[in-house]
Amino acid sequence: MTPLLRLDHISKSFGPTAAVHDLSLDLHAGEILALIGPSGCGKTTTLRLIAGFEVPGSGQILRAGQPITALPPERRGIGIVFQDYALFPHLSVAQNILFGAPDADLAALCALVGLTGLEQRFPDQLSGGQQQRVALARTLAVKPDIILLDEPFSNLDASLRQRARAEMRRLLKETGCAILLVTHDQEEALGFADRVAVMQAGRLHQIDTARAVYDHPISAIAARALGPVMLIDGIADGDACATPLGPCRLASPAQGPVTLALRPHHILPDPNGTPARLITSTFAGGQCHHSLQVADIDLQMTLSAAYPLPDPLFIALDQMHRFSPLSPDQYQGN
Repeated sequence: MTPLLRLDHISKSFGPTAAVHDLSLDLHAGEILALIGPSGCGKTTTLRLIAGFEVPGSGQILRAGQPITALPPERRGIGIVFQDYALFPHLSVAQNILFGAPDADLAALCALVGLTGLEQRFPDQLSGGQQQRVALARTLAVKPDIILLDEPFSNLDASLRQRARAEMRRLLKETGCAILLVTHDQEEALGFADRVAVMQAGRLHQIDTARAVYDHPISAIAARALGPVMLIDGIADGDACATPLGPCRLASPAQGPVTLALRPHHILPDPNGTPARLITSTFAGGQCHHSLQVADIDLQMTLSAAYPLPDPLFIALDQMHRFSPLSPDQYQGN
């Protein structure tokens, strides 16, 4: 199947700095792909290249198999929801939504995004979540089949973000559009996207389903992009691995020294495990985050707040999880 959007070996430099280097990826109809990485990794430049606000130095951008690299933004059939929503403060909700598409069905759009009855209000009379829905309705009004989201939840209060993410994801899935989300928020990438693309220094580092990248990162860079992680060394023998925290299972056979990425939930109390010293415990609602030490190794363990820690404490690695050794080349120096 021809992807709705394809980036084919795209590069972009600003002076001597390569913001995006030889980037290739596909995006299909109905799919949500998140670009995630640290500031300066190239994710925002990638979005601007797709939108047409920047011109690549090399490579092609294709929409449904047709090159659009040379087209201006207004002829690409691509919608964008900006980080600050970019609403016109002097225009009503209705006027903002219809600004680029005066013949659009206002009633249907307002019903779709939950703004019915608010058509005559102005942006300063709306909550942050309502302003976000106006921006989304304005984007949908021009009937794009590709929508770019530029950190769309960053201006919302923490208490609203989870609900807003769920609502927007449902709405976007109903449209069948292809969605590209640019974010630095790990929880947002994991909970909102079908696939995650980790970027580092202008390059695509790893791309896969959100769960696959989280559970089986190829490197320390990819592991750190999606949440707290600990790196420990071990000795592999087939699909088994010996570590300072006891044995674990590997996702694929290996031999000799390996490095594994552990998440806090991969460490569990086990009376037959390795002795550990509790340093601190932090209550976080339904969970507790425990800082531990085994020999000279600092660890983090997350458990249900209802689970009382035994004293003395012994720990082991989750035997239900299969760990993927990090690529030695990728791991070096990270």
